[in-house]
Amino acid sequence: MTKPRIRHIALNVQNRDELADYYKKIFGLEEKHRGPNGTVYLSDGFVGIALIHNPNQPWGRRHRACNSYRAVV
Repeated sequence: MTKPRIRHIALNVQNRDELADYYKKIFGLEEKHRGPNGTVYLSDGFVGIALIHNPNQPWGRRHRACNSYRAVV
């Protein structure tokens, strides 16, 4: 039986462009897509990171129930 793996992380950030540049420079992530609302999607080929901007939610990450598992958003 294979172990479950983290495939996607979403972070609520104040400056998506600045943080995207940081993750690209420090971790070698590639920008895969920019959503119509400005969300930046990065990946190393295994884990995807979405940099979202929602001032109505706490900055950073938060946990919420998602189907039958816990998602970090």
